[in-house]
Amino acid sequence: MTDSALPEYVALAKIFKPRGNRGEVAARDLCQDLDRFSDNAVVSLLYPSELREERTIENAWYHQGRLILKFAGVETISDAENLRGCQVQIPYEDLGPPPEGEHYDIDVIGCDIIDADTGRVIGKVEGVLESGGQPLLEVRQENKEILIPYTPEICLDLDIEAKRIAVRLPDGLEDLNE
Repeated sequence: MTDSALPEYVALAKIFKPRGNRGEVAARDLCQDLDRFSDNAVVSLLYPSELREERTIENAWYHQGRLILKFAGVETISDAENLRGCQVQIPYEDLGPPPEGEHYDIDVIGCDIIDADTGRVIGKVEGVLESGGQPLLEVRQENKEILIPYTPEICLDLDIEAKRIAVRLPDGLEDLNE
């Protein structure tokens, strides 16, 4: 990505409800890295209203498969309720490099999707949708959007530097939204 194409912030989690009676919140973990939520880490909360504020994480842990966060200054259920729908974000430049041989989902945004057999440009990745199962690439074509399963069986070659992903689509996938 060019510097101008880099996002300013990256979401690490999304808060979906209060948890307990001491101001904790349950959140959907978007990064699967508990170290990102270390004690005293300062994060940016983006409210559904687009208001942004910095908060300090007091504690983070998993309970029954869910990420639980406790923020400084959030002491009651009512305080926690005010955080419902917030994204927990950090500046993109604070991500650091991904582990060797891996990439961040955000790095595929802007990639061209190329048919591996013909070289035809199918579209451009606009987002990665985490649906609970396999992630889906949200791909914009001229007049529509298609969802492509983000699996090694379909996405055969990923070149982050060249901003392209070679795919072999299942028959009929492109025609689903017509």
